[in-house]
Amino acid sequence: MKRRSLALVVLWGAAAGCMVHERKVESTPGAVSEKRSPPLSGSERIYALVLPRRDLLELSVRSESLCVIRQLRSVRREEVLERRPAPARFVGAVAAVVGGSILIGGDGSDELGGSLVAAGAAIAVVPMLLRGADRRALPDLEQAEPGARSIPCGDRPLRAPRVAVRAGSQTFEARADVAGRVRFRDVAQRSELVVFVNDVAVPVSVADPIKGMSPPAEAPVRPDDPDTR
Repeated sequence: MKRRSLALVVLWGAAAGCMVHERKVESTPGAVSEKRSPPLSGSERIYALVLPRRDLLELSVRSESLCVIRQLRSVRREEVLERRPAPARFVGAVAAVVGGSILIGGDGSDELGGSLVAAGAAIAVVPMLLRGADRRALPDLEQAEPGARSIPCGDRPLRAPRVAVRAGSQTFEARADVAGRVRFRDVAQRSELVVFVNDVAVPVSVADPIKGMSPPAEAPVRPDDPDTR
């Protein structure tokens, strides 16, 4: 009985040795998300924003940078260990069956012949029963999609810059407050303003008035108000 059990174990091991093991990683694309980079170094742009007032000229001196928007696709991964029978096992299986048949039909040992036939059958059949695959989840990856783009970002007021405004033949100078705002009175020509911030000409934008609201009235002058007449 022990010999028969040991023979079965040996035959099962021999059959298992006739397997091919292949390891691979399978990927499944998932959802796409967007990720914004920090402001790019050297992309800072200073500009002046004309605020909607009729009673005076009010500017907000601001700074903005560029950020890169990238699309990232989540990729789910699995490690697959595939087990399949080796085609070359049939050579050994046929040799074992033929040799066992010769021993059984001749003057050899029937027990040894039977063992060889059983071994041949096991080598041919058992790997078919052992075929399959083991799967193991791997950490997800993020892959960058093509089509990155740049957008303005990091818009903020410039703290207390020197501001000069050229309106026609007139020039006005003042220092903005800590929020980047500065007011100029008696500026009649507003269609072609040239604004200098810290002695450098900057682009000028006009803010859209808020719908349903009247332009703000002139605020009282405070001692720390940057104002020129």
